[in-house]
Amino acid sequence: MATASKQNVRSDTEAFLEFLAQERDVSSLSIGATGYCMGGGLSLSAAGSFPDRVLTAASYHGGNLATDDPESPHLLAPRIKARVYVAGAVEDASFPDSQKRQLTEALQAAGVTHTVETYAGAKHGWCRPIQWCTTARPPTANFARLVRADAEARASQVLSCSEPAIGRPHA
Repeated sequence: MATASKQNVRSDTEAFLEFLAQERDVSSLSIGATGYCMGGGLSLSAAGSFPDRVLTAASYHGGNLATDDPESPHLLAPRIKARVYVAGAVEDASFPDSQKRQLTEALQAAGVTHTVETYAGAKHGWCRPIQWCTTARPPTANFARLVRADAEARASQVLSCSEPAIGRPHA
């Protein structure tokens, strides 16, 4: 993972977004980002680095989301326009209550629509993309709710346009 620096991931994400923008079959330049573990912080960083492209961002058991690191995801909150969902574990040393508070405060101060929650009895790695979450209220349902609300709002904008909703979204 030594090559997965935040700068390299940012550069790769930019290249990915540029590639998608050239594809005829891509009907929107907007994306959603989801990350597990290290990818959780990268998801939030993508939302802050590409605020006009990332509409929703989720972090599942992401760690180090609000630290003293100059590239800490919480520092990008003022740039984030996406809806953000963070699902952490109460028993996770990489996302203690102090980071949860700091991240929440940064998102609130920036006016970001967000949910940051931790699950009691859960430990780091409790929710993996290849298995169903074993909680009473799966966090994926919460993220889906945020995405659905955003999609419905955008759909009403597209439906009100006189041109076909194919290609780049209308301004």
